[in-house]
Amino acid sequence: TPRLYKTVDEYRALYGIYARVLADQVDYALKTAAEIITTSKFDDTKRIRNIIAELRSDKQREIMTSGNGVAAARARSYFSRHECYNQQLSGIDFYLFLCDIMDNFDERAAELSENLRLVTEYIFNPSNITVSITSDEAGRAATEKYLPLLTEALSKIPHKSLGEHDEYVPTKKNEGILIPSQVQYVARAGNLINAGMEYSAAYQVVKTAVNIDYLYQQIRVKGGAYGCGCVFGADSGNVHFSSYRDPRLAETDGVYCGTGDFVRGVKFDENELDKFIVGTFSAYERPLSPAGKTHRSMDAYFMGKTYEDILRERGEMLEITDEQFRSCADVFDAVCKQNYICAVGNEKKIKEQTDMFDSFITIK
Repeated sequence: TPRLYKTVDEYRALYGIYARVLADQVDYALKTAAEIITTSKFDDTKRIRNIIAELRSDKQREIMTSGNGVAAARARSYFSRHECYNQQLSGIDFYLFLCDIMDNFDERAAELSENLRLVTEYIFNPSNITVSITSDEAGRAATEKYLPLLTEALSKIPHKSLGEHDEYVPTKKNEGILIPSQVQYVARAGNLINAGMEYSAAYQVVKTAVNIDYLYQQIRVKGGAYGCGCVFGADSGNVHFSSYRDPRLAETDGVYCGTGDFVRGVKFDENELDKFIVGTFSAYERPLSPAGKTHRSMDAYFMGKTYEDILRERGEMLEITDEQFRSCADVFDAVCKQNYICAVGNEKKIKEQTDMFDSFITIK
């Protein structure tokens, strides 16, 4: 679901088919994709049940082992329609949906089969296809030659509207996600655009310094967590903090809320700001595989992000001043003041923090 560049809530729902093939196998890849789409047996409820059981198990494992990402995404859904939608596709809401289907599968099997068929017919409309390819000339020519193998097969599917799309309305919930664990994954999130501020790529340099010189020292070294970090969303203005396998909870959230004071009080030695600029660029300038280039270019295309935007952002990172660095303290203060919190972890530890959480979800 790519988000339109520099917007909080505008996004586009897309379904992707990805393949990595040699030029002389492009026709086989496209034939295979067409076959899967047009001949899948949605009335094979036994197979569907097995797939859903696997999905539920995988999602449960993700919640247990990657709770930092789960908690951060859930916290962002409290204020973002885009993140609300993602919760339906891959988050806690999706997990609860899978649990409900499995608990009532016999009663819902027929409806589920019909809905899968309807959604497939709706999604795979050849008039809505966008193709992106990264290859040499032989691969490009083969794709152009054999693409009709896919589009002509899809044109034979009936394409019916599914009606009006649901509108996702963010609600501040501040949930504790309870799992059988002795550690926590603690997240706090907010949005700088909603706070009346404008995103600058210079904030990515500040984030690097915060992660290395503040959060790591306070949460990893002193607090005993296995990991921690802050993330700035360049396309959205979203900001979140998260910790990984953290023995603490309220204390970690207190560290998050002290980030503004840390940034405000930083005193740079000569060339120290340059160190953080270089550290930031190391994440932006990594070599990409052909598949990585395809994903990045497609995301930029659908988001409306231009090459000029990328050059401007790099310039903002390179030209950051001490004054700009310290001004970011106000961003952290504003984000933390919005007070969107989610934690995944130990039931006793989470329920002890009555001031932090409004409701709880138990993952068995």
